[in-house]
Amino acid sequence: MNKVILSGELARDVVVRTTKTGKVLSSFAIKADSTYETNGETLTSYTYVNCVYWGETPVTLAGDAISVEGRLNTRSYETQDGQKRYVTEVVVDKFVEDTE
Repeated sequence: MNKVILSGELARDVVVRTTKTGKVLSSFAIKADSTYETNGETLTSYTYVNCVYWGETPVTLAGDAISVEGRLNTRSYETQDGQKRYVTEVVVDKFVEDTE
C-alpha cells in the first residue's frame, strides 16, 4: 500500500498553474517536524516534503498549518543539457487546512 499522511506547515505559498489542457496543478512544500532525544536533551529536526495537488486548492500561505493525504511518487525528466533528474513528491488526494 502506498499511502502518505502528513501534517505540518507550508514552507512557501502554494503555486497554482494551469496546464495546456486546462487542468489546475498546485505545488507546495510542507515542513514537518520530528522530535528526538539525545543525551537527555530533546531536539527537533525538520523535513521539507514536496507535494502536488490536481484540482482547485484553497488559498493558503506559507506558515499555515495543514494536513494532506496521498501517495508517494517518483518521476524523472531530462534537462535541456540532457541530464536525467529524479523528483520524489507526494501526490495529494486530500488537502485539508487545519483550523487550530
